[in-house]
Amino acid sequence: MPDMICIYAPFDTPRLRYALDIAFRHILTTGYWLTRHPDTFRSFAGPRLNYSGARVSDREVWIPAGALLSKTGIQPQEIQPEQRSGRPAFFFQKHIRGADFDFDLLSLIFFLVSRYEEYLPGERDWHGRFAARRSAAFQHNFLEQPVVNRWVLHLAGMLEERFPGFRIARPAYRFLPTFDIDQAWAYRYKGVWRNAAGTVRDVLRGNWADLRRRVAVLSGKAEDPFFTFSDIEEWHRRPQSNPVFFFHLGNYGRFDKSISHRHPILRLLIARLAGAHPVGIHPSWRAAQDPARFAEEIRRFHDITGAPPLRSRQHFLRMELPATYRLLLDAGIVEDYTMGYADAPGFRAGIAGPFPWYDLEAEKTTGLILHPFTVMDVTLKEYLGLSPEAGLERATALLRSTRETGGVFCTLWHNSSFSDIGNWRPWRSMYEALRREAEG
Repeated sequence: MPDMICIYAPFDTPRLRYALDIAFRHILTTGYWLTRHPDTFRSFAGPRLNYSGARVSDREVWIPAGALLSKTGIQPQEIQPEQRSGRPAFFFQKHIRGADFDFDLLSLIFFLVSRYEEYLPGERDWHGRFAARRSAAFQHNFLEQPVVNRWVLHLAGMLEERFPGFRIARPAYRFLPTFDIDQAWAYRYKGVWRNAAGTVRDVLRGNWADLRRRVAVLSGKAEDPFFTFSDIEEWHRRPQSNPVFFFHLGNYGRFDKSISHRHPILRLLIARLAGAHPVGIHPSWRAAQDPARFAEEIRRFHDITGAPPLRSRQHFLRMELPATYRLLLDAGIVEDYTMGYADAPGFRAGIAGPFPWYDLEAEKTTGLILHPFTVMDVTLKEYLGLSPEAGLERATALLRSTRETGGVFCTLWHNSSFSDIGNWRPWRSMYEALRREAEG
């Protein structure tokens, strides 16, 4: 029996191709071919998937086709999920009788993974971000489920059941730890004026513990609390959990606190880590909407590492579609790790694993590969106000959901989160417990 799936649809559009690629090439990694000819479809000896408004053959898996994938343009969509087989479903086609689904599964995949709703006008937060609470997944309580992965695996099972002897390889689970280096040091190498201002601030606020720590570090009596790279590397020695580091190389500003990119000690740190791990750029807050500034930070990265950055994650997760991703593509970035929310953990695109970005305005699949993260340290502690114990429970539930689908569990942490500044000390053991579970 052929090891490919024959798919029938009465139309062939970039949107349809993208949804099929997500299902059969990026999650299941199996072959398929698309035909618009019913006779060709019926004569195919292997597994058949019908995506149309009527049955085509005696033996097939039939997904009823709605209108979304045959259209162009961006309009508000009505999302009213109902549970099907223990999973949320929407884009119902209940007027079509006899199909294996009563909803358009491929449109569901496209809507979530393309981030269709983020192209629509609406409120953004202070940083210009699309907040989790605005998403359909958050509003309908399925943000913490890898919905796309689950439905694709369900579809694979249906194809195997309908066509005995046909088997689809399931994806393998993977742990992907990533780290944003906003500030490699809390006190050292920041110069006289920044430390003097910090000292005055500690005194005025009565932060005596921070003041004593600052003095101890600057006098050489203590290690800088943010310089935790030896620990991070020691924790992630296994090849299957090689960490990715993103470095901030912007100028000093309200939301940009790194030391100068010219400082030899920072350059030495970046060059050393780049020789042992995947690294990328962490564009400054201001560079997110300033192509010239971003280009300058790209040049700085190239100068330090000897190669242009291929990976990126936006500082403060500042992202606007399609402008941000077009900026990255123009700069030569091929992988981005920004796809996730600051204000809530979960699966922003409904998928646990990398996928190509679809430019909805241009109606085309691009060469930019997105690596969505599932949980961030600051989300758990600052946005949700969780204890380390509650944060571990929440993150572990996401991890297990990812593992069940053979997805990629991508975490976003900061080197500074392993310090004892800002009551982060107990979160160190929380991360170690999460890492052990993720690697187990």
